[in-house]
Amino acid sequence: MPSLMRKNVRSFLVKAIISIIVLAFIGTIFLVWGVGGERAKEKGRAIATIFGEDITHLEYATEYRQLYEYYQNQFKDHWSPEMAERMQLKKMALDNVINRRLLTHEAIKQGIVVDEKEVLAKIQSMPIFQQNGRFDSQVYAQVLEYGMHMDPATFEDQIKKSLLIDRLREKVRGGIKVSQAELLDAYTQQNEKVEADYVLFTPATFIPQVTVSDDEVRSYFEKNKQKYQLPRQRKIRYIYVACQQVKNSLTVDEESIKKYYETHETQYQLPKQVRARHILIKTDPAADVAKKEEAKKQAEALLQRIKAGEDFAKLAGEFSQDPGSASQGGDLGYFGQGRMTPAFEKAAFALPKGGLSEVVESPFGYHIIKVEDIQEARTKPIEEVREQIKSQLLDEKAWEAAENEAYALVRSFYKAGRLEDVAVKAGYAIGDTEFAEDAKLVPGIGPYEEVVKSAFSLKKDDVSMPIRAGAGFYILRLVDEIPARVPELDKVKDKVVMDLKKEKSEAKAKEVAEELRGRLKSAPADLASVAGSYQLTVSNTGEVSHNGFIKGLGQNEELSNALFSLREGEVTPVIQTSRGYCLAVLKKRIGVDLKKFAEEEPRLREQALRTKEYQMFQTWLERLKKENNIVVDYNQV
Repeated sequence: MPSLMRKNVRSFLVKAIISIIVLAFIGTIFLVWGVGGERAKEKGRAIATIFGEDITHLEYATEYRQLYEYYQNQFKDHWSPEMAERMQLKKMALDNVINRRLLTHEAIKQGIVVDEKEVLAKIQSMPIFQQNGRFDSQVYAQVLEYGMHMDPATFEDQIKKSLLIDRLREKVRGGIKVSQAELLDAYTQQNEKVEADYVLFTPATFIPQVTVSDDEVRSYFEKNKQKYQLPRQRKIRYIYVACQQVKNSLTVDEESIKKYYETHETQYQLPKQVRARHILIKTDPAADVAKKEEAKKQAEALLQRIKAGEDFAKLAGEFSQDPGSASQGGDLGYFGQGRMTPAFEKAAFALPKGGLSEVVESPFGYHIIKVEDIQEARTKPIEEVREQIKSQLLDEKAWEAAENEAYALVRSFYKAGRLEDVAVKAGYAIGDTEFAEDAKLVPGIGPYEEVVKSAFSLKKDDVSMPIRAGAGFYILRLVDEIPARVPELDKVKDKVVMDLKKEKSEAKAKEVAEELRGRLKSAPADLASVAGSYQLTVSNTGEVSHNGFIKGLGQNEELSNALFSLREGEVTPVIQTSRGYCLAVLKKRIGVDLKKFAEEEPRLREQALRTKEYQMFQTWLERLKKENNIVVDYNQV
């Protein structure tokens, strides 16, 4: 379809706008409609293929970045890479891309159609593209180009696909209903509450009461030997071929430098740059005409003072509203074309050295520009970049030479039969690592994945192929190995004793809990008085809903279910929690307010309907994946 706007206009929007754009695409199926997704298809090797179309690593990476930025904006200072891992953001990103492809394909297959007028209406209705309640084509272009890094045609195509998927979703989930019984059950789960007193029997409390004999320790050890097994350990001997060592003997001739320069001359082209100062009087893009006119008059007054001879830098420091440059007297440093908004750039590049502009309007506000210096476009001469090229060529030759040297050493080993002889003859030192367990690093070498993998896969006295790591190549040989083994009891006796005591203390805690429960069940008794005879403290749960947080224990489904099955005064079974065994007596039950339920029923119905629709659609989507035989290897991400 014809694009709505194709002007190149510099963005005046801040990063927060991107999150608002992303929010426009939040749906029940995908959190984010992959901003920049179509552009991402242009290159990159395939991570998966669906209906004959590749999903590239670049497309996946773009989706992941957008998701990451969205959540980063939502959680702000609380966000971290670890949270991204816990949320399985990489899997989510790949699922998003695959789901869009699958659902778009299915929508077209089912004959669902979206015309250009609908796409246009959808875009024009988005508040982010409006000024004073009306669609603004300039804002539209600015947001797309500089907020989303996307051309209008691509964006409009994505809106079309989004509408197709919305209609498919409506078609699939049509006819879903929620009964009043379902609503009341859900409302009860959220609002019915209980309160109980409980006693916690922590195993650590009973450890001083536990004793273990030597026979028990030996028996426990025999039954649990695998628990104390020590992993295999390996000792590695290695030669290290450092690039720098090889590099010292290499040279680069003038012809090679000249040839490289001629081949890569575009790398050394410098575009025209200007160094300018500016004074900015800011305006809000949504400000009315009167406020903009007021800002313009302020800028014009400052321009007249500069023309009258006042110091530009001093006025910039006093009046400019650009926080990034005002303290430097308005100095923006050198910049090339494409760095500033079009109006600002056009004015700056039209001025001579020392030239002063008239008042220039941009999306930021009103500027006065003074050009301090001009650097014309030029190509750096070979004399200026000779050392840089020479160093780069030497680096390339050093890596190649080091690799060749490393492979030559391996070949020599297979002829000579001893790594040590080969190393001595070639003048290389031999290093020995300490014994190391299967891990993420080899002591003395470092956390290089290929080195670790090779070190723990070599056979005795075999030699690895050269492995590039750090600033050179490693050649490894396995010189000794201690197999995985179960140590003698006396080597791990302290740990065995502690484990046995812990096990017995847990049994003791449960035993005492069952004993206390028996006393409560056999004759009417107060929990506090019975617990006091055991020197145990009684705690209170507070008012707890079915899935609520129990004070002092956190969430515990088993305990919660037990409490809701009791009548007041009854005692729960002994229940294991993360802190030990627990015994509770129900104090009171707080039923639901049916009048309040009736008031909230419309909201609850809408909420339940959305949940049911989502679950139903997810089930349908998974079935669709199976029918189309879509299998994803998440290991690639």
